[in-house]
Amino acid sequence: MMNTPTPQQGLFDTAVNTTGFGGFMEKFNISKDTLLEIGMYLGIGFVVGFLLKRCSKLFLVLVLTTLVIWFLHHVGIVFVVVNWQKIQELVFGAQATPLTLQTDLGSNLWHWITHHVAGSISFVIGFLAGIRLG
Repeated sequence: MMNTPTPQQGLFDTAVNTTGFGGFMEKFNISKDTLLEIGMYLGIGFVVGFLLKRCSKLFLVLVLTTLVIWFLHHVGIVFVVVNWQKIQELVFGAQATPLTLQTDLGSNLWHWITHHVAGSISFVIGFLAGIRLG
């Protein structure tokens, strides 16, 4: 009789099987990609919340500096130009279509949030846990 090698499970599959999330995933029809996205955004939210609480003075200084620069720009003392086209190329890739800041950026953000509800909610939960434990 010939022994056929059993396929190797990855780290994610092993973790799902040992923790019992396999039944949970099947019951709620959640894919591995969605579960990975939820875990990733939960961790990122926790780190952001934790660092925000620990470095709140630095964050406050950055916000106040930004507001002062904006006020000086508004008054006309300082002239600030943001190259939105270059930022869009860096974030969305070289084939990005031109966006207008007032309409498309906000609608694109809302579109992303509505299509990644699980990740967005897990980010908020992780953020609140990071603030609480930070």
